[in-house]
Amino acid sequence: MKKYLQLLAAIVLMLAILGVARYSSAWASSQRPSPIAAGAHSPLETAITITGSGTYNIGGVCTLAVTYNTSGLQDRADAEVPLSQSGQVPFNNSLETLIQPGCHIVHVKNGATVSQMNDTDGTWNVCFGINSNLKKVDMYYYLDTPESGGPVWTLLPSTVKNGYICASAPFTGVYMPAGETTSQSGPATFTSTGTFPGGCSGTVCAPPSQVRVTNSGTYEVGGICALLVNYYMSGLSDQLTVQFPTQDTKTVPFFPSNKGTLYLPGCHVEHYLNSNVLPTTTSSQGTWMICFSTHPGVTTTIYYYRDDLATIAPPWTALDTTTHNGMACAPLANFSAVYAPAGN
Repeated sequence: MKKYLQLLAAIVLMLAILGVARYSSAWASSQRPSPIAAGAHSPLETAITITGSGTYNIGGVCTLAVTYNTSGLQDRADAEVPLSQSGQVPFNNSLETLIQPGCHIVHVKNGATVSQMNDTDGTWNVCFGINSNLKKVDMYYYLDTPESGGPVWTLLPSTVKNGYICASAPFTGVYMPAGETTSQSGPATFTSTGTFPGGCSGTVCAPPSQVRVTNSGTYEVGGICALLVNYYMSGLSDQLTVQFPTQDTKTVPFFPSNKGTLYLPGCHVEHYLNSNVLPTTTSSQGTWMICFSTHPGVTTTIYYYRDDLATIAPPWTALDTTTHNGMACAPLANFSAVYAPAGN
């Protein structure tokens, strides 16, 4: 347990810097999902349509509190803004780092998309959980369709309270917090491999959404999770990939003992030996641990289901999870699987 706590502390700074990212915008599939077994709970929808006042959780990334004062209003909200778009938008604050992902909000009035809602239409407030390792946090947005020029991240007035940052969201566009990390001495313990898809634009770089692991170390993918690997033999490798909510992922039954909420996307870990899929791993071959950032005030448990590229074996199954300094970590199952955190 002591060595696990040390590993947890080592990666806290890493995920504070990179943020908790989610990508790949895709409005809800037109295909009808498979039935959910009785007593199971569907994971959070990452793209929703809002037609009434209320508070909505968007894919576990943000919450949007909506009050409609007039009729004919509607919103579409998406927690999976693609970095191919957001990563190209200039961000000119060198002191802060964008905490990806953002939430994409599209305002609709009488069937037509509008760039901005009026105060008389209602109120829209978006909130994100923030990492305690950030000493300063702000909220930014950019417009989907600026009147002139290209989109640019623009500072929004915001409030920070009880581990959340909130701001008014009347514009059609992408909202995202940004933070200034606390300084810490000593060498960095985080190692990232792979390349940034799409490269960098200005000060914005998109973390890789897929990483090939061939050596022992700590590897982060997409800002979603970190994989801690110790190989005890040669020829082993892992493919670490952000698992966006596919039809399979979204319909795998989830049976939390306390009505918890599953936060997607997760991470898919595939084990290989000499480039062939490894059916099972053993303690003599190595150790594997996965970590996710926790949500403020939420008890977090990591779940998995088997997916070895040939077999998908539901349901989501809980792992023995340890939480330390805002990170939830658990040892992997001994086969290739998809992992995601859940909170209550």
